[in-house]
Amino acid sequence: MAERPAVPPHDPPAPRLRHAALAGGLVVVCGAVTIGLVLLAHKLFGWRPDTGALILIVLGTLTLASAAAVGLVVRRTPELTPQVLGFRRPTLRTLHLLWQIPVTFIVAVAVSGLVLTTLFDGSGTGDGSSTAQDIGAMGGGLLPILVLWLLAAVLTPLWEEVLFRGLIFQALAHRMPWFLAALLAAAIFAAIHIAPPALAYVFVLGLSACLLLRFHGNLWAPIILHAVNNTIVVLVGAAAVL
Repeated sequence: MAERPAVPPHDPPAPRLRHAALAGGLVVVCGAVTIGLVLLAHKLFGWRPDTGALILIVLGTLTLASAAAVGLVVRRTPELTPQVLGFRRPTLRTLHLLWQIPVTFIVAVAVSGLVLTTLFDGSGTGDGSSTAQDIGAMGGGLLPILVLWLLAAVLTPLWEEVLFRGLIFQALAHRMPWFLAALLAAAIFAAIHIAPPALAYVFVLGLSACLLLRFHGNLWAPIILHAVNNTIVVLVGAAAVL
């Protein structure tokens, strides 16, 4: 009896570039529409909210709209299952985050300091001071801090990691060497934040998130890294105000 030929191994499923491009494009559109509506309301109707209200409205709208846009693409694409995006059951391997997250911050701060010293003469607005100004403009109380934390450290890590690591990085890694894909995804992640003094820091953070996804095989790892980073930024900003 002839032996049945071995079934060739299949590559693991990965998001398609068009899905990543669609989700990213919708996020950019959400940002443009939000800013456009604010400028239109100011120009046509003389809307002049105080700085705190403006920050809360723009940040809240951008975050919720971006999360909805990414969620819509995922929901309307049957092949983008949680497993394909990288959501899997955490294992004991997750404990490596206890050293991986601090090492990421040390490297990111060191690289950022080197870049700031070389290109910006050590000057520039850091995330902490910017966040402190935002919290101060919103009144400096506990409620603005809580709202800012929910937006920046809970919702943002979820939709950004689904977009940049779950979709963009994995789609690129399916079509080129994974480390090149990580560099490109990190560069896109840094560029979209539009913060030149923090560019190096955000790039290292994005690259580390890609490495964590590859090491753990689980999107929860970069989500945790992202959430911890943004929580620290909010706490530093709050400490400067309170």
